[in-house]
Amino acid sequence: MEIEHSKKALTFIGIIILIMSLFVVYQGSSSDLTNEKETCSNRNAVMASVKSVSSSKTCTKENNNDNKKTSIKKEVINSVNNVTAVDVVDVKLVEEKVWDNLTLEQLTDKLDRSLNSNLKGKGYIFANYTKETGLDPYLAVAIVLEESGCSYACSALVNSCNNVAGIKGNGSCNGYQGYSSLDEGIKSYLKYLYNDYYKKGLKTPEDINPIYAENADWAYKIRNYMDYVKSR
Repeated sequence: MEIEHSKKALTFIGIIILIMSLFVVYQGSSSDLTNEKETCSNRNAVMASVKSVSSSKTCTKENNNDNKKTSIKKEVINSVNNVTAVDVVDVKLVEEKVWDNLTLEQLTDKLDRSLNSNLKGKGYIFANYTKETGLDPYLAVAIVLEESGCSYACSALVNSCNNVAGIKGNGSCNGYQGYSSLDEGIKSYLKYLYNDYYKKGLKTPEDINPIYAENADWAYKIRNYMDYVKSR
């Protein structure tokens, strides 16, 4: 009987010990879970902190870039605002002098004042040829005025054959050269004067006279016309 009670007592004590053991294990597991949760929370907090710092750095960089852009923009605006007025400078184009300290336009006007009748307004042909070759325009026009009479009314040779300087030839103009237009006649004469006389060093009326004209007074007349054209 006593033995039976002893067995029961031992069984009861064993159950109590087992329950306590289970309780201890449970408490330990619960504590571990709590600690694990805290660790996870801490880890999450740290990660959040890192992200926050990273985000803060990114924001800081963006803010710095924005500040730089704003600063540059302000500098540009200030620079533009500082330019309140521009000094206006009279810029005068220096026109080329083609002869006798005259521009092409001035020389053209001067020559036109001596050319009348058919040759009125043809000064630009003489002026342009002067610019291209250096031929004396006063000499060229003076010869035309003497040979054509165009200081007043042009001769029949000019009217019929467009020959402005009495150039000889084998054409149908009674032993003189004929041209299809007045411009062609003027240009052909200028080429003839330049290539056959001026280019060869015969640049004055006195040099040209013996070859160009039989009249010994020709050079004197050309000189007078040159002075006339120059004075216009």
